[in-house]
Amino acid sequence: MANIELARRAIKNIEANPDTWEQDSWHCGTAYCFAGHVALLAGATWADGTPDCEYVITLGDKYAYARVNDYARRVLEITQNQACVLFCGENELDDLKQIIDKLEAENGEE
Repeated sequence: MANIELARRAIKNIEANPDTWEQDSWHCGTAYCFAGHVALLAGATWADGTPDCEYVITLGDKYAYARVNDYARRVLEITQNQACVLFCGENELDDLKQIIDKLEAENGEE
């Protein structure tokens, strides 16, 4: 079952800090994609201290390294296919909201 609460927190974080969001690049200096926002909100930190790194350090895993999109998929509790749709670089903010709404509706069907 998808972690809708975390997904919506990421959306709110993006809306409050639009300059930190760049969906078409998961790492771009001070901005990052939806998966990057999710990872940080879930408690991960960038492995080298900057969003230019492809990996995050996941505190819950005793400082294990994880790719940003893999970690975000895991904490959102979504499938690989759902992650591909949600993390697509072409998504606009409204697209992300609609995808999250669909995931929430799918949760209700389970």
